[in-house]
Amino acid sequence: MEATQLVQMAQQMLIISALVSAPIVLCAAIIGVVIGILQSIFSVQDASLSHAFRAGGVFLLIIAISGWGGARVYDFAVRAFQMIS
Repeated sequence: MEATQLVQMAQQMLIISALVSAPIVLCAAIIGVVIGILQSIFSVQDASLSHAFRAGGVFLLIIAISGWGGARVYDFAVRAFQMIS
């Protein structure tokens, strides 16, 4: 395996990891902002409330997109092992 191939594989790995993790990060950010706005509107000062909703939303999203994300990671792993051998 040449250095250029190794660099290309590293680039693909970073892109795939960003694509798989981006929906989860976006979900956590959106839920955090919405809960923060609601807490400020209703003057609720409980920090654990935000974390509980965020954890639940992220958990449900991981379940929902696990097939898609797993397929992307699996395809990359197959291509990587084919390039090595």
